[in-house]
Amino acid sequence: MVLFNLQYGNYHTVLNKISMDRQQSDYKTSPINELDPENVLTGWINAVACFQLNYHQIYTIIHAHKLSGKMDAGANVNQCSISQLKTFLSGMQQQLETLLIDIDSSGLQLTQVNYQKLAAHTNSLELLNQQAQQLLVLTCLPAS
Repeated sequence: MVLFNLQYGNYHTVLNKISMDRQQSDYKTSPINELDPENVLTGWINAVACFQLNYHQIYTIIHAHKLSGKMDAGANVNQCSISQLKTFLSGMQQQLETLLIDIDSSGLQLTQVNYQKLAAHTNSLELLNQQAQQLLVLTCLPAS
């Protein structure tokens, strides 16, 4: 998928496109018992793709600072501390593990309950994606 190989400059363009696609989806506005499976799956796929992109971007920033030898306790990337990025990345990993365990325990049946779980997981992933995007913006803003 080309999405995962984007340079940082194109990153926000892709996120805006995904965001617009998500706004056109109606699963968030549907009552939980009337979810359209196609919209739920599309929303989940977009959220997972965005999650992977955000995770990769944060990991790359941390790794670049590690390679540069600037990993002291108070190291910053512009307006964001490395420790804040590391903590958030760890939280992303934990949340993903929790979601995987939850969906794994549900089995692979395509039931309304599982679509409801996927919709809830999508909301969790989107929240993490929003937080990740905020941190990534801070890494781009010049230090004050």
